Amino acid sequence: VYFGTVATKVSADPRNWLAIGVIGIAGGLAGGLFSRLLLATSAGLPGRLGGFARTRPVAFAAACGLLLAVLGAASGDTTYGTGYEETRNILAGGGVPATFGLCKFLATLLSYLSGVPGGIFAPSLAVGAGIGADIAQLTGSPA
Repeated sequence: VYFGTVATKVSADPRNWLAIGVIGIAGGLAGGLFSRLLLATSAGLPGRLGGFARTRPVAFAAACGLLLAVLGAASGDTTYGTGYEETRNILAGGGVPATFGLCKFLATLLSYLSGVPGGIFAPSLAVGAGIGADIAQLTGSPA
């Protein structure tokens, strides 16, 4: 419902079942990794980086912002925002850069680490869509 309705056809091609299985496993692993990373860093980062974040929180947030800007520019501006447009484009049969899922994963994690995330849920949907699009292409799924 979040993405509205999208007119698309799903082929009965058996390669779709391979893609569905691989996407389910990859999505579960990525979601588990993401959750573990968020929980592990919720009390703060370890080591020197954690010390920097605690003693200079504004400078740390600014450094995260700079890294996000670099990541966004390197991804062709696809990692900014919620990822709604990119996900809707994927669902409608369009494409995104092959690195979109990974870059959006890193951008969402980095935003969280900065202490000022704009959101977790919607960007996570975009990460899943990016991973799914990549796997569908790798498995040769026609849908």
